[in-house]
Amino acid sequence: MANEVSQLKDLLIDVLEDVGGCTDASAELALSRTSREFLRKTEIWKEKLSINIVADQQEYTLTPSSGGIVQRITGVKVKNESSTTDFEKLNSLSEDYYTFEDPRTFKFDINHIPTYSKSGGMQIEIVITPRYNSPELPEWVIERYAEGLAAGAKARLMSSRNKPYYDPSEAARNQSLYHGAVTMALNEKRRNRKTAIKGFSA
Repeated sequence: MANEVSQLKDLLIDVLEDVGGCTDASAELALSRTSREFLRKTEIWKEKLSINIVADQQEYTLTPSSGGIVQRITGVKVKNESSTTDFEKLNSLSEDYYTFEDPRTFKFDINHIPTYSKSGGMQIEIVITPRYNSPELPEWVIERYAEGLAAGAKARLMSSRNKPYYDPSEAARNQSLYHGAVTMALNEKRRNRKTAIKGFSA
């Protein structure tokens, strides 16, 4: 996916026109928390990192080029010292070969540390989630799921008791729309996985 980002505030008008009396700040917070939950549930924001292998180095720092933080690793491919094979033709390593210890650190098992150096010799596929209260998302996420994200934010706001916009009926309706967007994203991911080349999922 491209690395262009969009501001969540671009969805504000969709939220505020249905949630009378809500402040911009409250709506932005609801959008931020909804989008973070959405991406944690669907795991549709992914990136394949190219890593330079350093001989006998056990730990590597993972830094998504598209922002956000690493939620988990979904695949690791390593070329041997003389390999010129494309990553697409390699199988992913078993999870016994490595651990993911925090949002930034990949660590080889002590018995599987490469003893050679190779530029771009490792490819790690990661799932990314936004940083807490981040005001940004990848542009393609907002373009594809804007209605669902706005509905999720509305549901959060309309579920707030003692607020002028408290409306459990409308909250339930919007929550259903949000869950529909989650389901759509998961179904699209499954379809992509079925047609993916052997190795990493799409």
